[in-house]
Amino acid sequence: REITRSFSYLSASDAIAHFGLGTAARIDGLLVHWPGGEQER
Repeated sequence: REITRSFSYLSASDAIAHFGLGTAARIDGLLVHWPGGEQER
C-alpha cells in the first residue's frame, strides 16, 4: 500500500495506513519500503 500526503486550503491527509488481519490474531512481519530506497522491518 502506498501512502501519499497532500495538503490544500483547510484540509490535510494523515499518513496512517490501516491493514485488516482477517481471522489472524497477529502478523508475522512487516517490511516498509521508504521513498529513498531504504527498507525497514
